[in-house]
Amino acid sequence: MPAPYFDQSTESTLVEPPTLKTLDAAALEAFYRSDTETYCPGSMENKHSDMAGVDDDECDGGYGWFVVIAAFLVQLTGLGIVTGVMQDYYQQHNFGVDPSVALQLSLVGAAANCVMNLMSVFTQVLISFVGAKGGILVAAVFCAAGLELASLSTEIWHLLLTQGIVYGIGCSIIFYVGMSTVPQWFNKRQGVALGLANKRPREKNTKIKDIVDLSVCKNVDLLIWVLADTLIEAGYYVPLFFLPSYSTFLGLTDSQGSLLISIASACNAVGRVLTGHIGDRIGYMNTTILCCIVAGIASLFLWTLAYDFQMLMAFACIFGLTGGVFVTLGPSITKIVTGPEKFETGYSMFLLLTVFAMFGPNIAAIIEASANASAFFSYKLFTAGMYISGTIVLIYLKLKLAPATGLSRITARL
Repeated sequence: MPAPYFDQSTESTLVEPPTLKTLDAAALEAFYRSDTETYCPGSMENKHSDMAGVDDDECDGGYGWFVVIAAFLVQLTGLGIVTGVMQDYYQQHNFGVDPSVALQLSLVGAAANCVMNLMSVFTQVLISFVGAKGGILVAAVFCAAGLELASLSTEIWHLLLTQGIVYGIGCSIIFYVGMSTVPQWFNKRQGVALGLANKRPREKNTKIKDIVDLSVCKNVDLLIWVLADTLIEAGYYVPLFFLPSYSTFLGLTDSQGSLLISIASACNAVGRVLTGHIGDRIGYMNTTILCCIVAGIASLFLWTLAYDFQMLMAFACIFGLTGGVFVTLGPSITKIVTGPEKFETGYSMFLLLTVFAMFGPNIAAIIEASANASAFFSYKLFTAGMYISGTIVLIYLKLKLAPATGLSRITARL
């Protein structure tokens, strides 16, 4: 906690500290670069004269909503949701519709998502040195270079290197900056603001061992949460990868296949905000469990029986609303598991350890290619199975962490 702000002339009386409006340009730049808790960033005017403590209730939005919008815009192109549309286009116009081609193309999106997780620890170190602004600039270079080089690709392995690895590195930085910066502007509405984050100041030139605390890997609860998320996330990417191809298989147009992903993405955005509100009220684990159950049931029944555009649209809406809630509330659950002191390292290790989930579409494609079943049936069962099994593990974690006993463990707000 910073020391109180004293008048230099008396060294005895507290005076009102400078606000953002009274700071000159140089001081304002130093203020933003300091990343300390001296001021509440959520309020453009600090109404407290006692710098020994800032009420957390003040850190609940304000200018932070502009930060939310900025984070949303920079992450919009980096979430990999359009991978399925691009994969379907490559199959139809470049590489053919053979099942082996679908498997190879799915590796491109999996590589991008995999790099996003593997780079999490490196990104944490990078941001500690260059700050959020510098990190975004580095990410912009990688993303632009990856997409430009992908436009020149003529082989699948070209796409793997450009759209998969180079673009994935940029997306990793964007994702980490957004997920770790936005929550610093919020207190009560943390679920709406993409989860919680530790608000400790970041020191420049910090030792690597102080930035990355590997002792969090000994946390059994964190490992259980990693298992639950890995199972759920492995199923999450399958519809996003293969819905456009499935619509083409049913005889629908390319625009209809693209529309399915667009609707799912729009519902996903709405669902993340709604579930953030709900999570702030009934608990983040509870909200994730309920939504994953709905997504699993929708995959098992609605997608399995979807043979026309209307049914596919219904599935896209329901899955979009509920399927991605674990992404929004993941930081919140991680903070519950690790505690606020080790959140940043815990979340970085969480992203690193859940990297195997990125191969969910590839595993589903292998099963589809080897199974003697109707087309795309393996994808549907795989998605449902991953959601249901991951939810079971998450329920176990919730009961393990619940402080109450008996039926109260089930209704506990976690």
